[in-house]
Amino acid sequence: MKKLTLVFLALSLAFVFCSCNIHINNIELTEYKETIKVGEKFRIKYSVNFEDESVLFVSSNTKVATVDLTGVVQGVGVGDTTITVKLSSNKDISTSFTLNVTSRYNKEDFANIPLDEDLWHIKYLEEGSDVETIYMLLRKKISDVARGKETRTSFQISNVAINDFNILDYSIMKAVGMLWLNCPYDLYWYEEQSGFTYDYNIKGNTIDLTVRMPVCSDYRKSQYEVDENRKEVALIALINANAIASAAPESDYDRIMYFKNKICDLVTYDTASNNAQIAGKTKCGNNPWQMISVFDDDTSTNVVCAGYSKAFKYLCDKVGIECKVVNGEMNGYAHVWNVVTLEGKNYIVDVTNCDGNSSGRPDKLMLVGAKGSIEKGYTDLNVGIKYRYYIDNDPATSMLLVFSEEGLTISDTSYKKH
Repeated sequence: MKKLTLVFLALSLAFVFCSCNIHINNIELTEYKETIKVGEKFRIKYSVNFEDESVLFVSSNTKVATVDLTGVVQGVGVGDTTITVKLSSNKDISTSFTLNVTSRYNKEDFANIPLDEDLWHIKYLEEGSDVETIYMLLRKKISDVARGKETRTSFQISNVAINDFNILDYSIMKAVGMLWLNCPYDLYWYEEQSGFTYDYNIKGNTIDLTVRMPVCSDYRKSQYEVDENRKEVALIALINANAIASAAPESDYDRIMYFKNKICDLVTYDTASNNAQIAGKTKCGNNPWQMISVFDDDTSTNVVCAGYSKAFKYLCDKVGIECKVVNGEMNGYAHVWNVVTLEGKNYIVDVTNCDGNSSGRPDKLMLVGAKGSIEKGYTDLNVGIKYRYYIDNDPATSMLLVFSEEGLTISDTSYKKH
């Protein structure tokens, strides 16, 4: 009898230990979705054996859906992804499900988005010049890509009439440089830091021109092709931005302040992305440098100075306020800001440094005048920040070659509301 009792006890203990191991190795999904639309969110609910057992969440394709540390999933692009829940203490213990993300809109909705062709021509394009001709032809190409009508970003233009072959390379580079500064939405897909390449064949008084503009990783199918499943993220942002512009007040001054407040309400400065770029760990052209991250309905996406400036310019363009995105330095550090023209005078607008706890909050750097010059830089009259444009001899990057002295000379007094 003693032997039998011991055997029964040993078997009982073995059963207890085995049952515990089986129970611990289980993650049960109690609430989730298998289909959502772009922009839609839901939170994964789950159960494990112990309440204090933490888990990790992973999406196999973050271009389709993201999932944060708390298990909130958001659709960001059309397609399928696998969402996995893992034990933090043992990542081999997991469970997963397939999520299908579908479009929020019909194809007809996208086709009806206007190209804003009335905004394409800008003051600093000389009418009839080679720069204007190349600029306008490329402008149509990039607008078709931005609105999902085309996917290729290696643009081929045939039989372009040229007036002056002696400065042809200058004209091509200046046209593309002006596109970058004047298309805050349409070039959301462009990998800016990699730059563009071009070549041409001369045929009498015309050329066949090819301009190649690489696609950044967030939207890339291949180096020169946009992933059409990602276009909806940008188109949602475009629709939201247009709604803000439509709701703006009557006066230009009130519109400018309204736009600044809207942008600052929607985002905060993305310090992590800025530090990563300084360290050479990320490439300019991805989301923090684009206006998409301001208007995309996603509170987790934020921007650096270029994103603020492009968002502000887009809104100003929509209501007819002359606004430039300019590139240069702020107190010796690389920076992007705006120059706004009101009543014939140019003023500094730095939305980035009016946000959060920045030195210009809440509006000290809005329509502010400055002392200085284009060559030596301008020091604003309110905060004392020194702004200096890039004015080298590169027609693709020099603010002076793009906008001229007239467009960059800052008023020596700040704008006063009437």
